[in-house]
Parts: sequence; structure tokens; C-alpha cells
Amino acid sequence: MKALLCLATCALSILTATSACAQAWPQRPIRVLLPNAAGSTTDVLARIIGRELAPRLGQPVLIEPRPGANGVVAVDEASKAAPDGYTLVIGSNGTYGILPGAGVKLPYDAVTGFEPVTKVNQVSYIFTARNNFPAKNFTEFVAAARQKPGNVSMGFTGSVAELAATLLGTTTGIQFNMVPYKSPAQTIVDLIGDRLDTVMETHATLLKQIQAGTMRPLAVTSRERSALLPDVPTVAESGYPEYEAVAWQGFFAPAGTPKAVIARLSTEINAVLNMPEVRAALRQNGIEVSPSTPEQLGELVKAEIAKWVRLFRNPAFKRPG
Repeated sequence: MKALLCLATCALSILTATSACAQAWPQRPIRVLLPNAAGSTTDVLARIIGRELAPRLGQPVLIEPRPGANGVVAVDEASKAAPDGYTLVIGSNGTYGILPGAGVKLPYDAVTGFEPVTKVNQVSYIFTARNNFPAKNFTEFVAAARQKPGNVSMGFTGSVAELAATLLGTTTGIQFNMVPYKSPAQTIVDLIGDRLDTVMETHATLLKQIQAGTMRPLAVTSRERSALLPDVPTVAESGYPEYEAVAWQGFFAPAGTPKAVIARLSTEINAVLNMPEVRAALRQNGIEVSPSTPEQLGELVKAEIAKWVRLFRNPAFKRPG
């Protein structure tokens, strides 16, 4: 009986200590690893959220860019961090969907290596041409580009944009001259300077330039038209109903992070995302928020991987590179 009482006391002590630890979190700054460089759209997103999240948690939120290897550097570092709630990473459908689905050998497991926190946003890409390209709309562009196989250049930044562009070429029968860039800003400079024919970039990258009239948007890559560019048709409605390419981002923590901490993070980040001033600030940067529960983000990761596995195994799909 004494032994049982002793065990019960110990168990109660452990549970009490665990509960107290969870309640005490956070006790020091929280760092958010970014897969992109400082000044990128993801950096802007993280800093807007972090500025409002810090007072809600009572601790500073430190934004730490870790660019490299299409986002793998940041995600890998996060996967190896202590699961104590003090390290988060902003992942995307590139690092948590496309790369695993393509069978790329990664230093982390996108499903078992993390605790999903919340989805942040979902964005489509804008397929845009230089102003003096001899086509006024997407249909005219396809017809013109088919006449010049390999002579129409396509600028892009990152693996998701590359796949969106590659899929566009496969779907429409256009053979693009693919030109990778390290910085979205440089694609803009080269498009405006007529050194590129087209670019495939996000709303956040291109919206202000489009509004200024320095380039011509031909189509968006989502199923529905963008609320930010309601007059620009989708690729799907332009005669290719099977085409869709969107990007999303979300917060993830290392596997094993306490559920109570994940729940608190999800609640607080979603509260920030639902603040009107935050939504307005993000919208000005071409970002439309799309929060979720941890469970919903986890299911999205699994569905995203499955989607890209099917696509990469399709013999009709022309792989990039």
C-alpha cells in the first residue's frame, strides 16, 4: 500500500509539474525561422504577425531569416530544435508538399517531424507579361508562344513558382525558356526592362507594379478569380479547366512540442490574423489570410503531398529542370 501511495504521489507530482510548466510558458523570447531572406514577402508577413503576437504572449517574437535550398534550411533547423515551444518555422506547400511529393530526399519528415500550428495564408500566382509583348490576353499569348517554342522566357523565384510555370507550359503546350531567379525583385526589374517576356510570381510581389501599369497580367493560377485583381481571368476559365497552382504558408513547431503550447500558439496567432488592422496591413502587401486549426493544417500537409505524388507520377507531366 505504501508503495502504491508513493507511486501515486510521484505521478501526481509529475502531472502537476507538467501542468505548471505548460501554464508558465512562455518564459523567454520565441523565435520564428523564415525560409526566405530579410525583406521578402514572408519576412513582412512574419514581422506584422510577430509585432501583434508579442504582447499577447508577453515575450518578444524574434524573426530569423534562414534562406537556402528552397526553404529546406529553415525547416530542417526547426525540425532539430528543442520541442519546447520556443522555436517555430513558417513552412509552405513547397517544403511540406511539393518537395516530399516529388520524392526529394529531405533531412526532415514533413508529417511526423512537426506539430502543425495554423495555416496563415493561401495565394495564387499571377502570370504576367511585359507591356510590349504582342498579346493582349491569355488566349492570344498562348497562340503566339506556341509559334516560338523555347523563345519565350519565363522568370520565377522558388520551387513552387517553378512548378506552377512548368505545369502551365505542360497544360497549354507552350515550351518556355525557364529563367530561375534568387530574388523576386530582380524578376520585376528584368520584366520591366524587357529582358524577360513573362514572370510567374505572387500577388505580393507583382500587385503594386500591376496597379502602376508597368506590366500586363494575363491570368491568375487559382480556381477562382483573385479579390485583389477581379478583372484578371484564371487560367482555368481561359480554356484550361484542369489547371490550378496555389501557394500557402503556415506555422509549424518541432514534433513533441506540448499540445497545450500548440493550442495556445494557434489561438493567439489566429486572433492576430483576425485583427482588422493586421488583415489590412497584409492585404496591402498582397496577402490574403486563411487561418486554420492545427488539425486542418495537418490534413492539408497530407493532402498536398498526395496531390504532388500523383502529379509527379503522371507520365504526361514534364518535370522542371
